[in-house]
Amino acid sequence: MKKLMILLVLAALVPAGCGAPAADVAPQQILPSALPVQEKLTYQVDTRLWEDAVLAEDGTVLASYSFYLPEMTVLTEEGVRLETARTEEEETALAAAETFNQRFLDWLSDEELDSMAQEAAQELEWYREAGAEWFGGYRQELTVSAYQTEHLVSLEGTYYSYAGGPHPNTWHMGWNFDLDSGMFFGAESLAADSAEFQAAVLEELIRQADARAAENGLEPQEFFWTDYRDILANWSSYAVFFDAGGMLIVFSPYELASYAAGTQAFRLSYAWLLPYLSEHGLAVLELAEE
Repeated sequence: MKKLMILLVLAALVPAGCGAPAADVAPQQILPSALPVQEKLTYQVDTRLWEDAVLAEDGTVLASYSFYLPEMTVLTEEGVRLETARTEEEETALAAAETFNQRFLDWLSDEELDSMAQEAAQELEWYREAGAEWFGGYRQELTVSAYQTEHLVSLEGTYYSYAGGPHPNTWHMGWNFDLDSGMFFGAESLAADSAEFQAAVLEELIRQADARAAENGLEPQEFFWTDYRDILANWSSYAVFFDAGGMLIVFSPYELASYAAGTQAFRLSYAWLLPYLSEHGLAVLELAEE
């Protein structure tokens, strides 16, 4: 078995030890503009495409991944990428970017890819011995989109995985990053009373879920899993992110209902969220108290 590494980096600089950038590939910028964190500094989020593959001796692709990973950079007032901190503000900004970036670089694991390749090689051998058609190598993909304000970067990720079986699987993910604190956070941390907020969100999710089941002419326990209320109670453990319209809570296929029912998404508007938010929450989401 031989391993083929293809690393396409959609940015000007490449992390040490991670390969060389592909030629003539333009960067994919999630948002065209960066918003100021301090008077002189701005944060910018772009995506880089990282690819890797493991091949069999005959060149058959056994396993591969294609990840569009977000990367945060700090820009000076002149729009130049900040590399070395000279002031405390610059040091804080670079630390925030490092915290953000490390979360996604953890996706690049040779160990996991090699494990997938070993399983795929065994499956390929079985298919060939049986004279059956092999449906192709195991594959992982990740795409990410972002919503950014002066205080917040909220990311929605869609992860696709095929590792044999009748069909691939898709998972939805969410990440929320506070640009002021330089930390990732859970939506419940924006509330004045976390317990009250989580209970109120659960009540709203149940209301929306029951209405969705009724629209399909079914009881909730028929449209969703029978323990759907218990699953909804753990909503903060699933994909939660923000966009211009409010907060979205997304359950991937199989998590709340059958694969055939697909993704189940629930929206809570900013107007709905407003009464439950703390001063910190209002600042992060850039909302004003009524």
